[in-house]
This record gives sequence, C-alpha cells and structure tokens, in this order.
Amino acid sequence: MRRALGQALACTRGTAVIETALIAPVLAVMAVGTFEAGTMVQKQQELQSAASEAEAIILAAAAGSGVDSTKLKEMLATSTGLPRDNITLAAKFRCNNSDGFVNSASSCGSGQRAYQFVQATFKAQYTPTWTKFGLGSAFTYTVTRTIQVG
Repeated sequence: MRRALGQALACTRGTAVIETALIAPVLAVMAVGTFEAGTMVQKQQELQSAASEAEAIILAAAAGSGVDSTKLKEMLATSTGLPRDNITLAAKFRCNNSDGFVNSASSCGSGQRAYQFVQATFKAQYTPTWTKFGLGSAFTYTVTRTIQVG
C-alpha cells in the first residue's frame, strides 16, 4: 500500500491539467472583475463628460435671450443622451461672497448682491455583472455642477 502511494505521489503526469483546473476559475473571476472595474470608471467618465457638455450649453443659453428650465432640460437630455428624469436643474443664489447657496434671491439681505447660478445634477445607474450571482447591487452615479449665469 505504501509502495503504491509512493509511486502515485512521484508521478508528475497530468499535473499541468490539475493546476490549470485550479487556476483557470480564479483567472476568469479576476478578468470579469477587471472588466467590470473598467466599465464602472467608463460610466463615471461618461457622466463627467456629459456634465461638462451641459455646462457649456447652460452658459450659451444664459448668454443669449435665456431659455426656460424645461427647454434647457430637453436640450441637455438630447445632447448628453441621458433621460430627462436623470437631469435636475435648480436655480441657486449666492449673497455677496458667502460660502453657501440660497434658493431665492430674496433670501439675501438688503444691500447684498445676489449672484445667480444654475445647479445641474446628473444621475446614472449601473448594474455590475456580478449582481446576477447575488454579489453586490446596482449603484447610482451622481455628478453635480454649479454654473454662474448672472
């Protein structure tokens, strides 16, 4: 019995197949993880790019005769490819040189200058492949840009 066991342990035929069978699934999981991480970064970059493009559109609209928020949201949705529901526009004001924003110019005290801003928020959701296997969940990207228009 010992002799048969010794011969079996000394035999090296087939070790490459066994090693491959053990390592291949690990490499496959690592490849999927690397692909997913790259896709996540790409989605974030796409949203950042859409926000930058929207910034230019908002500035152009503010420089002209002005555009109402509904029309501006339609223009942004068309330009960025995001659904309208994923874009939020809000008017914000800054009193003189304060650090924070207020929602109304009337919130500024008398004698204070109210600077007008448009706060554009863009949202997108991404569901990684591994959620199909019960690992993790979808997550939401949010990018907010505040653009001075007046």
